[in-house]
Formats: sequence, structure tokens, C-alpha cells
Amino acid sequence: MPLNVHLLKVPGGHTSVCQPADISWNRPLKQRLRRQWIKRLSTQLSRVDGDGTQRATAPTREEVVRWVVEAWDDLSTTTISNGFSGILRESPNDEDTEATFNVIADKLAQLHLLDEDVGEVESEDDIVDRVLREASV
Repeated sequence: MPLNVHLLKVPGGHTSVCQPADISWNRPLKQRLRRQWIKRLSTQLSRVDGDGTQRATAPTREEVVRWVVEAWDDLSTTTISNGFSGILRESPNDEDTEATFNVIADKLAQLHLLDEDVGEVESEDDIVDRVLREASV
């Protein structure tokens, strides 16, 4: 099943607007996941017999999911909110910025990814659910 994914280049100086996760919470999330991984490896290494016969095993899918949930739950609301601070603050509306936005909007329109008639956005209108619904038709 094709995912219909289109990659677009993030214009210079716009990472905080286009990728808030990269600015704010990816690093602390990955640090927490890395700590879980190291903790697991340390536990396994402490159980190795004197002859070194015990082999390290990969974490189960359930274990990794638990790590992700715990790491995400451990992030503060402030950390997540700070990721959007670059989007929510007023920015100078200079000609270069406006031109960049127009280029992005044109590219999205060419890819049929820009809804020209947005209408009212419902909280149930989740992009993942919508893509799955469209894929099942």
C-alpha cells in the first residue's frame, strides 16, 4: 500500500516553524530512550557468566513501546509548548518570508496537499485516521 508521502525541503531559518519537534522535544525524548537502552544493556551484562556464554538479546516490541510511552510521559508540557513558541510568536512579515511561504504553498498545492477550503477543523479530524480511511476505500 503506497503511503503517498512527499518530502519537502525546509527553507533555511524556518526549522522552528516547520519542525517544532526537532527544536524542542526530540533531543530529551531520545536521551530518555537511550537511558532505558543503556540500563537494559547494563542489566544483561551483569548477568553474563564468567565464561561469557550468555548472549545479549534485543528488547521486545512491547518493551520498546513501554520505553517510548514512559519517555513521552516524562516530557513536561512546557517542553512540548516551547517547541511551538517559534510558530506562535508574531514574526516580521517581510517580503522574503512572504515569498518563502508562497513557494511552500505553491508546492503543496501542486502536490494536492493544500486544502483550499479548510473549513472548520474538528478535533476528530486526525490526519492519520483520514489517510487510513482513504487508503481503505
